Order: sequence, then C-alpha cells, then structure tokens
Amino acid sequence: MGHLGEALELTDDLVRRSGIVVDMSAALIAAARYEDALALLQQVHNEVRGLDRDVELRPHSEIVKVAQLTPHTRPLAMRELSRLDRTVVGEAGATAALVGAQQTFEALISGGTADAVVASGERALLQGPLIDPPDGGAQAGWLIALAFACCDRLLEADRLLEDALRESEERGMHLATVDLRALHAWVRFQRGMLAEAEMDGSLALGSTDEAGVPPMGMPFAAGALIDALVAQGQTRIAMCVIDRCGLGADISRQPPYLPLVMARSRLRIAQGETEAGVGDLLRAAEALREWGTDCPALSPAAECLAAARRFGTPRAIAGALVASGLATGGRAGLRQLEEAVALLRDSPAALERCRALVECGAALREHGQTDQARSLLRKAAEIADATGAAALGKRVRMELAAMSVRARVPTRTGVSGLTPRERSVSALAAEGKRNQEIAHMLFVTVKMVEWHLGQAYRKLGIASRGELRDALARV
Repeated sequence: MGHLGEALELTDDLVRRSGIVVDMSAALIAAARYEDALALLQQVHNEVRGLDRDVELRPHSEIVKVAQLTPHTRPLAMRELSRLDRTVVGEAGATAALVGAQQTFEALISGGTADAVVASGERALLQGPLIDPPDGGAQAGWLIALAFACCDRLLEADRLLEDALRESEERGMHLATVDLRALHAWVRFQRGMLAEAEMDGSLALGSTDEAGVPPMGMPFAAGALIDALVAQGQTRIAMCVIDRCGLGADISRQPPYLPLVMARSRLRIAQGETEAGVGDLLRAAEALREWGTDCPALSPAAECLAAARRFGTPRAIAGALVASGLATGGRAGLRQLEEAVALLRDSPAALERCRALVECGAALREHGQTDQARSLLRKAAEIADATGAAALGKRVRMELAAMSVRARVPTRTGVSGLTPRERSVSALAAEGKRNQEIAHMLFVTVKMVEWHLGQAYRKLGIASRGELRDALARV
C-alpha cells in the first residue's frame, strides 16, 4: 500500500494515476477501508472525466463495485450503475459486459428472483469478452459466475470460471487468476468436489502473498478451504487456515467477508463451540439486513420458506424446508424433509443433497418407517463416500447402526479410492511441487504430505512420483 501511495505522488500522468488508484482501492477494500477507497476513486474519476472514455470508465466501474459493498453506499452504486448503463446503451463489448455483470449482481443482492438474475447474467454474457474489461481484470466473469452459482446454475458457473481461468493464466493476469481461482474453489465446494475445492482454495490463498494487492476473492478461497476441511472431519487443519488468515474481530459485519464468516461458524459448531458459531451466523445475518439484501442464496442461515420460494431455486427452498422440518418435528416436519429430498434429487449440490437425505432418513427411522429410512440413508452413504465427506459419513453410519444395519465399507483403490486430501497432495505433487511447498499450501507438516503420498501410491499401484500424472489421469 505504501509503495502505491508513493507512486501516486510521483506521477502527474492521469492514465497512470487512474491505474494506481484502482490498485490502491483493491488494497483498501481488503482492509475494509471502503470509504477511503471510494474517496480515492471519486477523486481520480473527476480528474480523468472527459479525457478518454475507456480511461474514465475504469474508475467509474470501480466506484460501483466498492459502493455495492456497504449499506450506506448502495444508493450511490445504483445511481452510478444507472449512469454507466446509459453510457453503453445499445453497445456491445467489454464495457457493456461489465455493466451487465454489475447489474446482475445488483439484481441478486436486491432480492430479485433467481430467474431474473440468471436472465440478466445471460444477457451480459452476450455483450462481449469477460476478461480484461475496463476494470483491468475479470470482474465481469467473476460476478456472473457468482450469480449463476447462487441461482443453482452450478455447472454453468463452473464452466464459465474454467474458461476465464484458462484465459487469465494464458495472459499472465495474476490478480485476476487468483480471484477466479478463489471463486472456483467456492463453486467446487458447492458441488461437493472437496479435493478440487481444497486445492483451488489452497492455491488461491498461497498466491495472495505474491499478488502484491490483496485479492477480493480471499474470503471465498478461505471459506471454501475451511468448509472442505470441516466436511472431511479435518477441523484442526481448518483452524490453522483461520489463524493464517489473521481475521479481525469485526469481519462478521462486513459483507465481502461473509463466505469466510459462515465457514468459521460451521467450523466452530463442528468443534463444539456452538454459542460462538451461532453468534457468527446471527451477526452475519444482521450485516446482510443492514446491507439491504434478503437473497436466500447469500444468507448464513436458512431463510423463511416464503422468501426461499419467492427466490425460486431448489437449494434455497430445500434448505428452508430442512430447517423448518427439523424445527417443526412430527409428521408435518417429516413431510417438509421429504419435499426437500425430492427437490434435490437431481441437484449437483452433492453435500446438500446428502444432508437432506440424512435428516429425512433419521426422521423416518424415528417414525418407525425403517425400510424407507434405510433406503435414503444408504443413498446418503454413497454420496458421503464418493465425495469424501467423512463428517456426514459418520452421521450416516450412526443412523444405520441405530437400525442394526452395517454400512458398506467403500472400496479404497484406484483414483476413486483416494480421499480428498490424498487427491490434493497427489495433484500438487504431479504438478512438480516439492513436499515442503505442498505442506505450506495445505497447512500440514512435511511428514503428513509424505504419509498421504505413500497412501496414494499404494492405492494407485505405483512406486514413484514420476508415475503420478499418468495414474491420476486414469478413469
């Protein structure tokens, strides 16, 4: 931050000043100094007004991005976004794509229906390239992918991010790559791809120090990594991620940090610190209300069923149904749990589908419907085993054991037999990373890396590091 301030003082070139201020605003946002970032951006925007259209649009789009992040500046964001929209009306190209992406994000946080949000994102996709728009990075693709993921379009979000990542890496856009990888980790976790979420989250966090400017995606990377570790039952390692992030006490009141706050709350609850975990959720929910959003997809807790039905996605509705069903109990609660299972039958959100099956199976067992309970719990066991979600798998086995049913022990050979942690370690080793580098990236000791590699070699039927790439490619 200091060197950027010095660079700003040393130049009178307005184009350079604009670029420096955009970088400074990213650092200020990461430090939660939103008002300082806005003041700088507004100052440089006034300086370049009328100089060059593209130069002027860059700080203007950044003003919208920053203003969308806090409750009292949201009205400014909407006014400036409207001005930007008038500037690009009838046009196509990168600028129009960025404006469309920001409109899509505004529709999401303003409580629009999922169908309306997706329609806005699809229009933006047709406007122009999503990499290197006026913001100098990948904000357009990032925002649309986030909106799609929140609206249950997880596969589309994943594909969009893969394409954007490929292009940003080819073009050497380091900061954009880190932000895209961070969101990719979050989307992968939503899909139940724990090994991939862990690796992307670790890579994004490991790149933060190299980025120079703190990436906006850090809370998504850290949140996905913590959630993936908790799902695997690795709570101690997840706590190391929290410690390494150096979180301030007030992050639960800051909307950009909500993915990380929610992951921390789930970690605390998993560790038995229920009061602290619930406190995180309540403060995050209050911050969302202050921010002026009632979008169920962004909420840290299951929203009321009516709000979820208005939003209109199976995941939001199923989440509210599970919460309501557990709170209601009895036959009425069971019917809600059964509806949640039906809604998630074809969902790519594997872990949420698994949770719904577990809760419904447990409720059916309590009501004496053991055949139906056994069927649902066995499906849940298959998902838990396939994803490596050890914590859910343990719960499933406890429910089956209560009916004197022995759960099938999953086969642990070949690529499919690797645990998420073994897959992450093996993939990084196959890329040429040394054990010490892998240990640092994955928050474990070198001895633990060696042990995971040994387990992977045994399951893959290989004897050396040089065989890993080919072995992992086998299906």
